[in-house]
Amino acid sequence: MLKEGARIHGHAVDDKGGAVREVELQVERLGDPPRTHLAATEIRDAKLRRSLTTDDTGHAVVKGLYAGDYRVTARISGELAGARFVRVQRGSEAAKDSLVVTLGEGETLDLVLLVLPAASLAGSLACSDHGTLPHEVAFRVFDSASPPDPGQGGELREGSSLASDSIRLSGSALDLFRVGPLEPGAYIVAIRPKGDDYWTWPPRLLMPEQTIRFHLEEASSVDAGHLEIECGPVLMLVARIASQEPAPDLRAGTLDVAASLETTPGRRADLPRDVDSYEDRFFARGLPEGKVRVSVHFRHPYLIPDEVELPATDLSLERGKLLRIELPFRAVGGLLEVQDAAAARRISVAGEAVVGRAVAGKVSFPGSPAGIYRVERCGDPECAKIERSWDSVTVVAGRTVWLQ
Repeated sequence: MLKEGARIHGHAVDDKGGAVREVELQVERLGDPPRTHLAATEIRDAKLRRSLTTDDTGHAVVKGLYAGDYRVTARISGELAGARFVRVQRGSEAAKDSLVVTLGEGETLDLVLLVLPAASLAGSLACSDHGTLPHEVAFRVFDSASPPDPGQGGELREGSSLASDSIRLSGSALDLFRVGPLEPGAYIVAIRPKGDDYWTWPPRLLMPEQTIRFHLEEASSVDAGHLEIECGPVLMLVARIASQEPAPDLRAGTLDVAASLETTPGRRADLPRDVDSYEDRFFARGLPEGKVRVSVHFRHPYLIPDEVELPATDLSLERGKLLRIELPFRAVGGLLEVQDAAAARRISVAGEAVVGRAVAGKVSFPGSPAGIYRVERCGDPECAKIERSWDSVTVVAGRTVWLQ
């Protein structure tokens, strides 16, 4: 004969004592269940994780639980889902986000589910390419003083104040959102339409630098306004360094991304594109879906070689998808510059000599391997006339040496 089991009774009330409906009481068993003779494992498994929603009177009772330890949480659904906290309270104890309880055989535990006003963020969304916005969107909310590590990538859950993967957009245009509940504070927000690869940080940024900061006060709903997010294909360009040295700031380099689309057989049209520069990566966006021919040219004074060119390649671009492109380098070097010279010669310890000619009165040796050099300043373009020389000039990776 099956025993009735233990029960957890939750009564949801607001801060004025009124009953609250549509509060989901969630019960999760901690640890393995006791051994039973039940052949139907679904009956046993159903007792490990249970949930029930409060009725119009604010009551919900989860029945048929094994004796043992459980974690109890609650959340509100419906229109108030983003604007209310639900705390769990036992007797005169302080209300908590979750509560661990121990149930005896056949015991009934009464809990109060305290529904409290919370801060929230509301607004509307639109895609940068003016295309259709998916009806479900993921949000990540972070304290503005603790932005996530961009290298974390992926799901961006670590360190978030709120992580929701399925906020359904509402309104006649299906573009309205509400994110919460949140404590008072200053926040930054990442948004990703369902099915997309990457996150957008308003206004239409692909990294959290310079994103909008939203200031929320207690129990208030802040209007975020109309937020445009990236929805089109995105190219992400990164440096791949064979020596595995840390890459220098890529913003010190010069990147050119050329893109074209075949309009008719044998004829191509250049495409406009936006390029965003960050310390460790570039993003090229504003490109259409379909087969696009892309070529890349990148120069950097601290990378070896100092110039990389990727030949034109046909890429299949998809809306909402991110395509990674690696720029190959051997190592990180330094930049050596000689001022007020017609030409200059850089000579390594091994005797290897490189001659550079002046541009605007300055000779540059980008991508110089780290080491010690003799440097000669010349009075003629062929470097036949040496005006001055420096011995034991030390070049350090990621640094510039000026000689005058």
